[in-house]
Amino acid sequence: MQTHIILLLILSFIGCVQPQNWVGTYTPDSSCPTASCCCISGQVVVTTVSANMVSFTAGLSGILCVSTTYAANLTTPTTYATTISISGIPVSLTLSSDSLSITVTNSFIASCDATLTKNAAATTAVTHTTSSFANSISQSNICLLFIMALIDLMRSV
Repeated sequence: MQTHIILLLILSFIGCVQPQNWVGTYTPDSSCPTASCCCISGQVVVTTVSANMVSFTAGLSGILCVSTTYAANLTTPTTYATTISISGIPVSLTLSSDSLSITVTNSFIASCDATLTKNAAATTAVTHTTSSFANSISQSNICLLFIMALIDLMRSV
């Protein structure tokens, strides 16, 4: 019995892991100071160009910018991080594990870092028709609750 529960736990964990999804429209926070940086501004749009290519477009503002826009086709990242060059400065982009935000890290000036948040319209949630409570639970929360229930079941065996 305990072997079956462990197997269910492993399978549920594997089924709950969400794949990365860079595609979407993001809004930058206001943490990047334009008086001393080149900051991502306005909407950031990441779209699929092909099976192994994404398009990344963003507005730029700030004293260090050599352009007011950034647009590039990038090889689709195979991890949760990639590096681009904005106005000649290497910038690391790190996608959150739930694919709902991107952390922008300036390689030279830490105060120029920012966070991009995926717009709500671009996110999906698991819905359930029997209650409004279930409608607000995301897939990751459902997976977490299921795993916790299995752990409790293991403890009782």
